[in-house]
Amino acid sequence: MSIVTVNLIDTFDEWRIKTNLIGSNTGSLTSLNTTNKNSLVESLNEIFLLSQTNLDNIVEDTSPELGGDLNLNNHEILGTGNINITGSLTATSIAGTVTGVTQSVGDVSTKLATTQFVTNTTNLIPIGGDLTGTTGNAEIANGVVGIPELDVSDGIAGQLLKTDGAGTLSFISPDLTIGGDLSGTISNAQIVANTIGINELDTSDGTSGQVLQTDGSGVMSFQNIFTEITILNPTANQTLFTISYQVNRISVFLNGVKLVLGMDFTASNGTSVTLSLGVGTTDVIEFHLFN
Repeated sequence: MSIVTVNLIDTFDEWRIKTNLIGSNTGSLTSLNTTNKNSLVESLNEIFLLSQTNLDNIVEDTSPELGGDLNLNNHEILGTGNINITGSLTATSIAGTVTGVTQSVGDVSTKLATTQFVTNTTNLIPIGGDLTGTTGNAEIANGVVGIPELDVSDGIAGQLLKTDGAGTLSFISPDLTIGGDLSGTISNAQIVANTIGINELDTSDGTSGQVLQTDGSGVMSFQNIFTEITILNPTANQTLFTISYQVNRISVFLNGVKLVLGMDFTASNGTSVTLSLGVGTTDVIEFHLFN
């Protein structure tokens, strides 16, 4: 917009034209957005003063202060630096992760304490009194739990601690006598006479005449005392007889006469017996096998 100057030497028409141009280019003072509209100069001064006090960027103020609450209006505060707050920090529904430096154990500096730091620190706090170790690994000290520590009143000498199954402990005087197949007391129990039979033994019953035998390895069983095998009318001059037996647990009789082991016969393999002399067809040979 060019500046139009009205001079005293202007003709009426020149003055009329110039003043009309000034009005159309400048407009009315009432249309200004200033508070002071008394004159153009006063309005311009107001605009100048406002331009001196208002900030285009916060960085222009080295110590800005808020006159009210700061509304981020769905924007973020970005940058590198520190936020120092005296008082409490309140946050609601924080989305994402709050990242802090994990302090070492024993570090009491004013850092943001992470969950891991709190866990590590509290787990390693030493404890004492009736407990030993740390809060993360507490142990009841030896010899510290007695009547005062139990949730029960003390009883009298010889009583035992009993629970009712519903969380209540009490000292009682128990009946220590015993019965059934036993007699006496707990400290002096006796097996009643004539009470142990087949049912009480750790073995199955045998047949009539058998005896109880152990195998030397903790297993009992009923076995025959001995087995008698009689051979009538052997083969003439026969000396070898096939017999199953336990070595050193066999006796041999020839016509009722007991033979001597190692002299009259040999029995060393558990499967056969050899006589020193052959027998006749009318001889009777008996083998007594002991279990």
